[in-house]
Amino acid sequence: MRSAFSARPEISSVQIFYPFHYSGFSDTHWHLVLIEGWFPSIHTFIALARVNNPQVVVLFYCLDPAYPGMERVLALDVDGFLTNSRGLLGPLRRRRPAMYVPLAADTEVNARVAEGD
Repeated sequence: MRSAFSARPEISSVQIFYPFHYSGFSDTHWHLVLIEGWFPSIHTFIALARVNNPQVVVLFYCLDPAYPGMERVLALDVDGFLTNSRGLLGPLRRRRPAMYVPLAADTEVNARVAEGD
């Protein structure tokens, strides 16, 4: 996703945050926040994103609802869902707009990570 967004000329910044690594998140005006995967402080993170950026669009990429469970996924305060599962589209669309987005590995980035870069 980072490579796809970064390749677009109208995108000036793409940053990746993860639990316990949010340095600079509150200092930037975000237009889009894409969350991949559930984590215990997700509701606080979404609330913080919305307080600091009232117009932000928050999307949740639903990979596998088995953890934390579909009820928790559907209770998220998000504007829409992305999923790599066509089978999840129906349940997700009953709550918010949802789109099927298949996963694709970035072989260049993955190779650097595997090499320790």
